Amino acid sequence: MKNMFAGVNTPVGFVNFFDNIMPLERAKQRIFLKGPNGSGKSTFIKKIVAEFQTAGFSTELFRCANDAESLDAMASPERGFCIIDATAPHARDPELPAAIDRIIDFTQFTDEKKIIPHTDEIKSLIIQKKSLSEKARGYFAAVGNIYSAEKNFSKTVLTRKCLEFFDGSEASQNPGSDRKLFLTAVTPDGVISFADKFFAECIMHDTDIPLTALRDEANMRGISTESFCDPFAPTQIEYLFLPQKKIAFVTERNINNELFNKILDHTVFLLHTSRTQHIKIEEIYFNAIDFDKINAFTEEIILQFDTQ
Repeated sequence: MKNMFAGVNTPVGFVNFFDNIMPLERAKQRIFLKGPNGSGKSTFIKKIVAEFQTAGFSTELFRCANDAESLDAMASPERGFCIIDATAPHARDPELPAAIDRIIDFTQFTDEKKIIPHTDEIKSLIIQKKSLSEKARGYFAAVGNIYSAEKNFSKTVLTRKCLEFFDGSEASQNPGSDRKLFLTAVTPDGVISFADKFFAECIMHDTDIPLTALRDEANMRGISTESFCDPFAPTQIEYLFLPQKKIAFVTERNINNELFNKILDHTVFLLHTSRTQHIKIEEIYFNAIDFDKINAFTEEIILQFDTQ
């Protein structure tokens, strides 16, 4: 089981790679979840994950950058299957409805009569949440500027030492693919990374060479890669993984700057305060959910897996 982020907050706003969770060319079945916060989407995904784990399938978990205990998506590469929370800020629509893609709207499990009396309260909470999120984006932009100045991203060419990892392989007529995701996120609980567990069985190499250049070299030689982008500079790669070789490369962050840390701490504080409003909205919807219907629907979905 691998934990990752498909989308995170960055200095340039929310960046997501939800399209890379289960690309259409590899997909056999994809479920897109719609519905309000607190309507049970993450709980539903977790129950399906448990079923896949019990069946012995390898599973990828995509954590929510607003709450790492919550799931935005799951995928089973072996089965070409995924479930994605397709609501904002990572809204998605089916590419191949009925044949592969299916939408499930969790609003059907919500009693609107229990929501309507809270309309004004929800509006107020949404406005407060948006205001705090906008402030957080402003501070995060400042963090990104300091980060870029301190890192001074270079365009150093590949060294012979790094080229040795490709075993002298030549350019291929079938270039390798690259899959972009995140392993690190700036969350309301601070900076969270799943890198240590993700690369527990891999050979790790530190390098000061831009990993974008290393990725391009690998892909040119027919070697597929997974690029885990840097949440502080999303156009840069924090970790580069070569699954076929079980080798990973990392560029160290190591920003020893008092101003950077101070502004980052305040960014986290604002994200945490914004999430407080988010949780209040979730609680209102949570109390309007018919969980018996959700449980029955979950069992129906699980039964489909058992008969396939």
